[in-house]
Amino acid sequence: MDRPAYSFYPHAWVIFLYRMGLGARLGSPERGYPMVLTTLAAGTSFKHPHIVNYAWGGYNRVYVAPAHERVRWYTDLKSNAYAEVWIGRELWAGRAYPVPDLQERSDAYRKILQRSGPLVPPLVGFNPHLASDDMLRAASAAVPVMRIQLEHQLPGGGGDLRWLLPLGLIAASVIWLVRLWANNTE
Repeated sequence: MDRPAYSFYPHAWVIFLYRMGLGARLGSPERGYPMVLTTLAAGTSFKHPHIVNYAWGGYNRVYVAPAHERVRWYTDLKSNAYAEVWIGRELWAGRAYPVPDLQERSDAYRKILQRSGPLVPPLVGFNPHLASDDMLRAASAAVPVMRIQLEHQLPGGGGDLRWLLPLGLIAASVIWLVRLWANNTE
């Protein structure tokens, strides 16, 4: 799903938190579990990061599902299957494939919806925790679920801006001490 449960986070803020090394702390049952999915824009070589909910599908497999077929990352993956997946502090490269098997698609769709947070049931019209298998098969038949096969880990990942946190704490401490000293001298 396209970040319905934590859409109150601005896109750039989530990317910044991942770059600070705090991306793994964003996920919770109340907000969903976000990951950064970087795709190559259709017809170009520009990389575009997207915030999406995901579900693990076993060894080196991640499932994602768009809310509708006009979502930019989905159209990008249809034109170029290359994807970079940023989960926590790990950055992976892989290929995206549609899931043709109806049972695998409905199981993956259930996992994605369950991990998307409490705002999803009103959006999709049913509770994924309580829905029957038949209801999920019918619902997932209309949703293109993508499987991203993670091929290799890339260098880097979360934390390239980790140095900002201690620097910010030092700057805040200096400002606090200067204000404390200025108030005591008056």
